[in-house]
Amino acid sequence: MKELVLLLGVFALIGCGEKKKSIDTAEGGQDAGPVQEANEEVEVASSGPEPLISAAEVERFVKDAHNGNKSSPPADYTGWVKEISGTELYALSQWKNGKGDGPWMVWYDTGEIMQMGIRKEGEMVLFQEFYLTGEKLLVHSLNDAGLREAVVWHKNGQKAAELIGEDEPESMKFWNEEGKELDREEGEEMMDRIFQK
Repeated sequence: MKELVLLLGVFALIGCGEKKKSIDTAEGGQDAGPVQEANEEVEVASSGPEPLISAAEVERFVKDAHNGNKSSPPADYTGWVKEISGTELYALSQWKNGKGDGPWMVWYDTGEIMQMGIRKEGEMVLFQEFYLTGEKLLVHSLNDAGLREAVVWHKNGQKAAELIGEDEPESMKFWNEEGKELDREEGEEMMDRIFQK
């Protein structure tokens, strides 16, 4: 249940952003088009997600990035902010005029992409999360109708949940690993298992 609350929190967080149909995405970003039906197979990349920032760009940006572990960036900061976990890069995000603006990425300690997204003037317009093995776990964006949409997948690539609405989900649907629709209680239990990764 707390994982569903977390998902709804992500929904609300992104819901505070601007409501534009058009989303500017970096190369390799997901488009915010309509979601697939529950029984359709989802394309799963065996090599993991396509990063919003290439490895060469990450290496270049990290060199001069503000160290977010030591302090918050200045109120008018424009540039990159990095966070380090132990000796490894944990997160990298682009800022403009003191707000997150542009791509950001978070990595598992194995170096695989955990999360990535795009912010515009501090507001989240795209949020993606991945299983450690690289399969999509969650994509939160605006759909063609301009509504906020969150889609969650099982590890096998089958759609697990779809939430659509403005500030709070107006529509919630859940499916098991075989594509059978579940009621809300079963769906919430399933979401708890999925987000325990």
